[in-house]
Amino acid sequence: MEIKKHNLGRYVVPNDTKNGVCLEIGANVGSFTEKYSSHFKLIHYYEPISECFNIVQEKLKSKNHIVGFNLAGYNSSNEYLKLVLHKSRKSGSTALKTNILNEEWSNEILEKVKTISLDDMIKNMGVNEIDYCKSDCETSEYYIFLNMNLSNIRYIGIEIHHQLGKNRWEELINYLLKTHECVSNDTNYQEGKNKEFLFKRR
Repeated sequence: MEIKKHNLGRYVVPNDTKNGVCLEIGANVGSFTEKYSSHFKLIHYYEPISECFNIVQEKLKSKNHIVGFNLAGYNSSNEYLKLVLHKSRKSGSTALKTNILNEEWSNEILEKVKTISLDDMIKNMGVNEIDYCKSDCETSEYYIFLNMNLSNIRYIGIEIHHQLGKNRWEELINYLLKTHECVSNDTNYQEGKNKEFLFKRR
């Protein structure tokens, strides 16, 4: 497995989230968390790959307002699922083995990981509202957000992966649009292209 030293993505973080609360789902090596460590007053991050999680823990160990969890986001908590490598063998493309994954992923199992639901992530933070939720989790976004209560999240910065297929892509987008408006990027599905979005609560 190849681990990049820097893996930030192109997430829009609005100015009015300054000194707010951030939930990060899929921290990888902590590039986003590190960049915005002074922007938010509290950050909880989740990273299922043990090797990447340990990198973030070491990188941010002096930041008392940042708390990490070696768990995988999913639609339920306390399950144990397999993490499989993408054929690129890059850590940033490792995914939970579900029926969504296509031929782009190998059958090589990296490790087994414990899951946690969005509701339980928010409960762990002990707050009534999340100012910003960042999600990059290689198709698991479909399970994490679909049919969940999103009304207590002000902004969602999310990468949606084309491997979901057109039907699941549209299903997830339409669900997000029930409570949030998309304020960046075109929500139309394009085969072979992942997209990063910012959704703002209506």
